[in-house]
Amino acid sequence: MFFVISWKNFDFWLFGGLCILLLFGIWMMSSVSVYNSYTKEIIRISKDFCEKSQTNTPDCQGKEGKEYAEFWCEENNCNARYLNSHIRNVLIGLGALFLALLIPLLWWRFFSVFLYAIAMLLLIVVLIKPLQGEGFSANNWISIPLFGSFQPVEFMKFALIFYFSLWMEKKEQEVQTLESGFLPFTILVGITTIPVMVQPDFGGSIILIFIAVAIFFVAGGRILHLAYAGILGMSLIALASTFIGYVRERLATFFDPSKASEAARHQIEQSFLSIGNGDLFGAGNSTQSFGFLPEIQGDMIFSAVAEQVGFIGMIFVVGLYFFIAYRGIVIAEKAPDRFSTLVATGITAWFFSQSIVNMLVVTGLFPVTGITLPFLSYGGSSMLMSLFSMGVLLHISFLSHESSIRSGGNWWTPFSGHRRRS
Repeated sequence: MFFVISWKNFDFWLFGGLCILLLFGIWMMSSVSVYNSYTKEIIRISKDFCEKSQTNTPDCQGKEGKEYAEFWCEENNCNARYLNSHIRNVLIGLGALFLALLIPLLWWRFFSVFLYAIAMLLLIVVLIKPLQGEGFSANNWISIPLFGSFQPVEFMKFALIFYFSLWMEKKEQEVQTLESGFLPFTILVGITTIPVMVQPDFGGSIILIFIAVAIFFVAGGRILHLAYAGILGMSLIALASTFIGYVRERLATFFDPSKASEAARHQIEQSFLSIGNGDLFGAGNSTQSFGFLPEIQGDMIFSAVAEQVGFIGMIFVVGLYFFIAYRGIVIAEKAPDRFSTLVATGITAWFFSQSIVNMLVVTGLFPVTGITLPFLSYGGSSMLMSLFSMGVLLHISFLSHESSIRSGGNWWTPFSGHRRRS
């Protein structure tokens, strides 16, 4: 049965922070995506024109088709391709948020193993070339009829939270042991991340590891074991950089850009220019959005934020992310049971780690990797799953509120509920 939830019964501060981020993201998208929208529309209209005239050749698309497309765009608005899609993604995501807000947490607990199995299957299926979405360099998209392209790694982030939370809930007495706690945990993390690394999707792998480690730690995992895992992870990255070209290229760009190829360091150099142009209060408009900074409406939108609203605006945006993460911690602390505590921890870790890694990448403090900035970047899969997970987090805040009413406590008081098990 679905719950009937009043806005007074869940964390309205969290929801308010999300709405501010979403509105800010729409405003940014309306500015930084104009050039890329126009360019994409010219290509699309030119291609359609040549296909209808049965002369679909590069020469047609470069001359007659382009002339027709430019004339068409003079009469119609070709500047809002990404903005319209982004608004659509936000509306669909908000619908998913309210749906998740109403679904009992018991359902997610019951179907957690099934969700994880489906996510693993999709990660394997995505490596099959005929099913991949078109236009992407990495093998991390699949085409779904009536839906379009979808990133299975986004669904895995969601499924991993419930599966690991259920697993850690059942291992409450064993999580601190090496044989029954840490080693099985390490194996499961490896099984989950290997298909993502093969795609290759280094950023997605990092976020999955952050989620798993956060749940393991809050469930009572030993810090010493996590230190061992950190050493092992660093060793594996060093080994991978020797044999895997894209890992070596990313690390070279980060540690010694002079040794990296021009193509590899172009994006981060343009990001630095964008951030520098913003100064303290912003340049008002993003000159880097005119084809200079690749993926400015996607992974690199934080650079556009820095250029458009400056350092002060950056601090405001970063503060919003920290505030939402803080509300997630409050919800996890006040959750009524162990499973909901771990789920809230996983969702908060997902949101916060992905936000921080994205910001570190665009500022040159982390190797370049393709992950979106939650709620700001363009991307349907990311927006849908991020907002859906926030709906689950808001549902847990509702459960916390109801539990506090029954116990006579103040549900909004942070750090007075469930503590980390040890």
